[in-house]
Amino acid sequence: MTTMLLVIITAGLFAQSPDQPMVRFGLMGGLNIATMVKTNDASFQSDPLLGFNGGALLQIPLGRIIAIQPEVLYSQKGYKSTGTYLGQDYDYLRHTDFVDVPLLLKLNATENFGFVIGPQFSFLTSTRTVVKSGQNAMEQTVDNDNSDLRKNVLGGVIGFDITLERHAFIYARYTLDLQIDNGNGSPSTPEYRNQVFMVGIGLLF
Repeated sequence: MTTMLLVIITAGLFAQSPDQPMVRFGLMGGLNIATMVKTNDASFQSDPLLGFNGGALLQIPLGRIIAIQPEVLYSQKGYKSTGTYLGQDYDYLRHTDFVDVPLLLKLNATENFGFVIGPQFSFLTSTRTVVKSGQNAMEQTVDNDNSDLRKNVLGGVIGFDITLERHAFIYARYTLDLQIDNGNGSPSTPEYRNQVFMVGIGLLF
């Protein structure tokens, strides 16, 4: 894998021309469709939770085909579960806010279409839970420092970008945590990993 990556990067460097793309700065924002991957409780059911993603990127070309693309994003994740307790239906929502730092390799298949892939480092900033049952709702902010939640998480990203014009593009990504977010699990929060489908629009300058 390492050898293949070096070959691709070398080919990109030799493909440079006088009109090689310049380093560009960008802004991006869009929708998260977040849920979780359970690791220890197959009976625990969860549904997607909608959120926001947005931030900045830097495109560093290594030629006309390859670029390094670091990003810094604010990303809302979490999940929703439903159930019945004492004859009452309830919704349990776990909202988590992260700062995601993907370090992506971008491969331009055509002038307007490119794939991205790479690792992602996520930093937990806040957590809250909302429980709704009938007309009643209870919201609680979780003390991240004293909880069993992992504060720094390693993950991976794969996706694509489509250029609409010289400055605008749309993107779609799938991100998955490679580490368990909740160390020991609990009856209400099993051991899990975040997974997020992201779509949005960006501008390059």
